[in-house]
Amino acid sequence: MGLSMKSIKKAASKAAAKLGEAAAATDKAIIQAATNAAALAVTDAVRVAEELAKQAEADRLLEEAKRLEEATKRALEEETRRAIEAAQKAAEDLKREADNLVKEQVSGALNTIVGNINEFTEAGQAFVKQIESEIQNLIELANIDALKRKLLQKAEELSEEYLRSKLVPIAESISLAAVPDVKLDLSTSSIKIEVFVYFLLLQDKESDPGAHAIAVMNTDLEQEITKLSAPEVDVQFDFNQDKLEAKLRNQIIEEIAKKREDLIKGFLKSFFSDYFAVFDKIIKLLPK
Repeated sequence: MGLSMKSIKKAASKAAAKLGEAAAATDKAIIQAATNAAALAVTDAVRVAEELAKQAEADRLLEEAKRLEEATKRALEEETRRAIEAAQKAAEDLKREADNLVKEQVSGALNTIVGNINEFTEAGQAFVKQIESEIQNLIELANIDALKRKLLQKAEELSEEYLRSKLVPIAESISLAAVPDVKLDLSTSSIKIEVFVYFLLLQDKESDPGAHAIAVMNTDLEQEITKLSAPEVDVQFDFNQDKLEAKLRNQIIEEIAKKREDLIKGFLKSFFSDYFAVFDKIIKLLPK
């Protein structure tokens, strides 16, 4: 019986030690290994106690072993909970510090852009002033992707405004409506630009452009951020034959289709000199 008692004590001590390891650990694999070892040690203690219970006057020992098993389970749950809470707190602290760093860097980038606003064209300066309040509102989010999306959204709006100013008068001169749609996508190394201009009959100008256009002008490009000059692009012009009269088709060809290269080149030149220069500066200052 003496040897069996030592076995129980040894198993109980091992369980306690493993519980201590679990409480001290933060790595999930270590916690799991320690708790599994503790559970095995308790199982050994119960098994030995059950064997002793077959002998005279050993019932109390079995009860003590079972109480130890229950107590170990409770302690194991408590220590695991504490270890998990500690890990969660450490993760939250790390995220908070990272967020604070992003906020500081974004705020610093904005201050640098505003402080050097004279480096940009007149339109570029107007763009900076428009996005300044937008960025201020986004700083607390500490979300670089949201900030970039807001910048692109504002640039898309201004690009469409530019295209409307050039194309709407031409379209209206031949009784058409022009609806531009610009999509921008910015990465750390390049920018993607998609430009669509839909031409509709005046009675359809409030309708879905994609479904009711009688003609569409479009182009797309991808440019490295380090290249601030407008690239050469191929501008497509397609007609919807089912909705186009011959006379109107000829007018569109003369007034718009033949001038499409110059119209889009003018837009891209303005975009790269006015807005892209601002993007380039901001991207270089934002945290990666």
